[in-house]
Amino acid sequence: MRGFRKFISGEDYSAAVKAAAEYFGCGENDIIAEAPGGGDTASPCLILAVCDKDGKIGRSFMPGGYSLYYEEDGVYLELYPHRGEGKKLNTEETGEYCRRKSLSGLDSPALRGLLGVGSGRARIAPAQKEVILDEDIAVYITRNAMSASIRFLPAEEGGNMLTLGAVKEKLAAAGVLFGADYEAIARLLENKEYGVEYDIASGTEPEDGKDGYIEYHFRLITTGAPKDIGKGRVDLRELDLFERVSKGQLLVTRHPPTLGEPGFTVKNEMKPPKRGRAEAIPRGKNVVTNEEKTQMYSAKDGMVNFENRVVTVSDVYVVKGDCDMGVGNIDFDGSIIINGAVMGGMTIRAKNNIVIGGVVEGAKIIAGGDVELKRGILGMDRGLISAEGSVIAQFIERAAVRAGISVRSDTIVHSNVEAGGTVSALGKRGSIIGGTVRACGEIRAQYIGAASHTQTNVEIGIPQQKRDRISFLQGSIKKANEETAKLGSIIAYFNSDKGKADSQNAEKKASVIMSIEQNAKIMEEYSEELYELENEAAKLNSGKIHVSNTLYPGVRIIIGGLVRSFETELQYSTIKYGDGEIVFGACEV
Repeated sequence: MRGFRKFISGEDYSAAVKAAAEYFGCGENDIIAEAPGGGDTASPCLILAVCDKDGKIGRSFMPGGYSLYYEEDGVYLELYPHRGEGKKLNTEETGEYCRRKSLSGLDSPALRGLLGVGSGRARIAPAQKEVILDEDIAVYITRNAMSASIRFLPAEEGGNMLTLGAVKEKLAAAGVLFGADYEAIARLLENKEYGVEYDIASGTEPEDGKDGYIEYHFRLITTGAPKDIGKGRVDLRELDLFERVSKGQLLVTRHPPTLGEPGFTVKNEMKPPKRGRAEAIPRGKNVVTNEEKTQMYSAKDGMVNFENRVVTVSDVYVVKGDCDMGVGNIDFDGSIIINGAVMGGMTIRAKNNIVIGGVVEGAKIIAGGDVELKRGILGMDRGLISAEGSVIAQFIERAAVRAGISVRSDTIVHSNVEAGGTVSALGKRGSIIGGTVRACGEIRAQYIGAASHTQTNVEIGIPQQKRDRISFLQGSIKKANEETAKLGSIIAYFNSDKGKADSQNAEKKASVIMSIEQNAKIMEEYSEELYELENEAAKLNSGKIHVSNTLYPGVRIIIGGLVRSFETELQYSTIKYGDGEIVFGACEV
């Protein structure tokens, strides 16, 4: 393969230049010669001769290159270094070309040595007939086998050009068995560029299965909100407190997870998908499920409640008149409706909601859901309302009220009120006067305090019930940890040689292991609840107190442990925590 340069030898430098001119068919003045070995005084002399008869090359610019010569005593590889701004020799491409030539008896050390030097001439194989190269491709597969690319290798003069069928065979031989874009390859064969790497195959990622899920056919949360009757007014007598269901009514559907779809590498190796996580159907009371545990139905007429992943259908206990000594105390596993009043000294307890049409005097009203007082409570300093949900009343006077969610009333007078969410006094009077009102979220009122400077405490803070719960959980977790440590020592004894020798220890060991597992379950459940309660307590600084009319002197505000007493009236304001102190500004609601 004759180019414009070659290593030429002669008896001396002049003879080598003369031989080079004869080889290239040009004048000696057209030869640029360099003696890379012993210099131009060596004998015999080897020169790198460049034919520059057109005067376009010179010594300042020359790309690197290589040539392979099939001579009588062997096959020789010549490497030519670049000059100036010329492109450097690509030794990797050179080695690939030599391997493509399928040289018989290839002297690999000689080849590597010459490529390492990057310039010169070396015999790399014995004499043989030259193999004319056809057009070919180099195939590259990524380490994760998710894509493949090719680089076209040119044919030599007289060599055959690639066909689409030949490319398919070469890809398969290289391991590309999936995801090849043969239409794109066909277009490349018509318009390709040598030395450029083309992406031609892609694998597919697996499509993970979807998690199963629970579909509830009833409202999980009832708002307890009063009915909006327009013009900014609400009717506290009409509240959304619970949802009734009928026997045989579908309550829950459990949808199973899907398996997903597998993916494949370009080597046609399957990548399995991740199966979706199954969701267990919730526990229930007064409900029935089908054999497959995929559907849950109400077992009776009543009301449905969802709490702690338990679906409960319960009846409603109704008292048509007053709740007095003729009726006695009520403790009912469901909801209670009392059309009349509740006399002092009575205790009304329900697992779900309680609705009372008349006035509650100094009685105890305890509900696992919401409490609605269509009138209100005259607590006489001994009345109590405790609700896991919300408390709604026209008025609250001299009573203790605790609500897990919210308290809504027109007036709150000389009472101790706590809410896990908000406390609102936004009715016609909209007043909080005297006593202590505490909420985890926000407190809203038209008036707080009184013109007579009545001492009134308003606090954003976690309810006492939850503070007690945090202490209980912390103590229970500590106790379970200590007990588990002791049980672990017992297990260590059972596992010792002495313990194993006692045949009766197997049953005892099983009992201890069961106790350890029970403790672990308790610690897991309690730790999760404790984490949520502590997070709730940490977020209390974001609570606000909104006064849409007047806050009177004598009011003490507590937020996040900070205390601020107001000695002057405050109009239309929002009070909140800001920059380490209690601040106020224009009312935000």
